[in-house]
Amino acid sequence: MSRVTLERYLQEDLVYTPHVPMDQTLQEVVRRTWVRDGEELRRAEARVLGLSTHVATTGELRLARASDGLGASHDIRDLLCYQGDAMGHWASCFKRNPKGQLVRPNLTWESHWHMSWQDGWVRRDALEKRIGGGVAEVTSTPALS
Repeated sequence: MSRVTLERYLQEDLVYTPHVPMDQTLQEVVRRTWVRDGEELRRAEARVLGLSTHVATTGELRLARASDGLGASHDIRDLLCYQGDAMGHWASCFKRNPKGQLVRPNLTWESHWHMSWQDGWVRRDALEKRIGGGVAEVTSTPALS
């Protein structure tokens, strides 16, 4: 909804939530939430530009080649962003601290996401054996003090 509509709803007392912190007003919470949700929507709209149509036409999600971060997989990035937003807004994902206050779920920042082959170590070892290498096994005994 537009900012004008939001302000009209607030003036007409049409907005209610039981989750207003004691040190804030309903208007502050609603305005902050409106800005946050608007930013999330803008980021999602920007991500759509990089998505493939493969998922829509076949129902299959294909991963891009594993590399730094998420590789070139815009589809996976979009899916993870959606899941992160959903978890960040779903009350059941929150826990309570000893004081009874809600604690947000610990979600990893997008800049720290990565993907790798599930069996990448198998491929690495097979390649080293084919080229005459090999992995030397090193064992050590902890020192006793």
